[in-house]
Amino acid sequence: YGHADMLSIDLSIKGVNMITDNGTYLYNGKKEWRDYFKGTYGHNTICLDKEDQMVNHRRFKWLKRTDARVEKWVENDKIGFVHGIQYGYKRLKVPATHHRLIFLIKDEYVVLGDYLEGLGKHEIDIGFNFDALEYSIDEEQRVDILGEKCGLTILQYNYNYFDRKFYRGDTSPIDGWRSTEYGIKEPCITMRYNNKE
Repeated sequence: YGHADMLSIDLSIKGVNMITDNGTYLYNGKKEWRDYFKGTYGHNTICLDKEDQMVNHRRFKWLKRTDARVEKWVENDKIGFVHGIQYGYKRLKVPATHHRLIFLIKDEYVVLGDYLEGLGKHEIDIGFNFDALEYSIDEEQRVDILGEKCGLTILQYNYNYFDRKFYRGDTSPIDGWRSTEYGIKEPCITMRYNNKE
């Protein structure tokens, strides 16, 4: 329970890390940086109503600890499928349960889907931190993240009613950062979907 990162994903393609964890940076740095690196918003998962999945109490303690579980896992030499669930947002005034589905056709496609179980409305942020620093968008709004040896193409489907923005080393708000070593932070591309507007 060091970070509030349930159902966050990392993704490597042909040995190249594409979607990456944002790391730790500093344990004793400024509060806004600690909150970003250990909080839900800075990870590759859903953040509801700008709330962490658990309640942070002091620097190293989380209250209202959540749990996550694997509902289903199927894997063979051609495909993989996992359905994960996390319950951290059941504590909100309008409770919700986050489900994440990942379908993999090996060496070709990864399909990621999220849904919320519950009633009511929420502000939803879905972020993805990329290892690379270059991206392009084509006329069909497909995003190509460019790595050293390969690329990752992201096709929007359910996210069409979300605003999509890119961040790289932003400080107001803090977004688009990663830490590969303790005490060091560096810009990365963060692609974020938000339904606020």
